[in-house]
Amino acid sequence: MSRKEELEKQNSALKGALQDQLNNLRGDVQKVGKSALLIGGSLLATYLVVDALTAKRKKKKKNKSQARVEEKVVEKPVKDNWLLSTAKEQAVIFLLGLAAQQLANFLSELDSKDDKEDS
Repeated sequence: MSRKEELEKQNSALKGALQDQLNNLRGDVQKVGKSALLIGGSLLATYLVVDALTAKRKKKKKNKSQARVEEKVVEKPVKDNWLLSTAKEQAVIFLLGLAAQQLANFLSELDSKDDKEDS
């Protein structure tokens, strides 16, 4: 076997190894991205649910003595009944539990990958 053939063989072996590493990295990035989107989405959903359920009423009033429109916030105390407050708490607990579970899965995957790399 000539020197040129050996170099071409080594070159193709290195290209294959690099392609495998690139495919593994691409898969890892997709998993991390999906986990981050799930965690972020569940936290956002929790925030939006809590914000929607505890939103204060706002009204716009036009002051006739001035040419421009001013926004005045009229706050009315929101009276939560027992059922509504319990439903809000349960929704928040459920969504935060989902986010915590996704985060724990993500961290355990990272730890297992680190252990495999160290071995």
